[in-house]
Amino acid sequence: MKTFVVQHSPGQDGAARVTPLSDDCGSDSGAGRPKLVVICQLVQGAFRAAFLPSNPVRAEYYEFQLFDSLQALCSYLKVQTQTRLVLESLGVGSSAASAVAGATLWTVKDGASHVSGLFFGASYATRWPQYPESFRLLADLSNDAASLLDCALPFLPGLRARVCVTLLCTVLRSLCGVCAGAVRPVILSHLALSERGVADLQAKEGSQETLVTLLGLALGLLLTPNGEAATASWIFALTLAHAYLNWRAVKALKFRDLTVQRLALAMEGWDGGEGEVK
Repeated sequence: MKTFVVQHSPGQDGAARVTPLSDDCGSDSGAGRPKLVVICQLVQGAFRAAFLPSNPVRAEYYEFQLFDSLQALCSYLKVQTQTRLVLESLGVGSSAASAVAGATLWTVKDGASHVSGLFFGASYATRWPQYPESFRLLADLSNDAASLLDCALPFLPGLRARVCVTLLCTVLRSLCGVCAGAVRPVILSHLALSERGVADLQAKEGSQETLVTLLGLALGLLLTPNGEAATASWIFALTLAHAYLNWRAVKALKFRDLTVQRLALAMEGWDGGEGEVK
């Protein structure tokens, strides 16, 4: 209940003026609600400044970024499980394994990754801008193929076969890294409506990637199953979800450049006699 003071103003019209002094019942709630609103506004502003673009972007950006973040989350959820599966399959923890053999295998894996990366980069250097959606899907499908091969590692006979499959997975992941890194600037330049927007999207992409990485690693530690069959099933399910989310992300993109592929599709619908597109 509010407290009022009645004041008279002699010499004017003699009317009384009512002035509120305090609020006895609602002072705490009334003062608390604006503070809560201010805190929410500060948190919202910090979130937008860190993760959302501050420059104009195309309409499909948010749909693409949603599915792109979800597929990255699925990928990082598999990291803990895949790493453990690969290390155990190659003999880590076994009494017959040695540090020299492990270091040699890791060196061979890194060498295979670098050599295959140089090969892929030189082979497709002029085709990245022409087929960004195709190379983006190729990158993710090669990563998914490597994940499925990781599932088969515990069931392969002999260490030699497991080492060969591990090297094949390394080459596939190198193809994924080269393709994804090459088409990413093409996609960002399409989504941004200005040159300043490209740099802003790159910065926000890094922040979003960091957040998704931390979330994926934390959930991966909590949700990692035990047992070879359960682990393989977990990786298989996440791989299917990863492939679907990548397809949805690529489908959201609507490029407006007339590439060679789109020109061929447009010419298929061209009626030479009438001069009109069907």
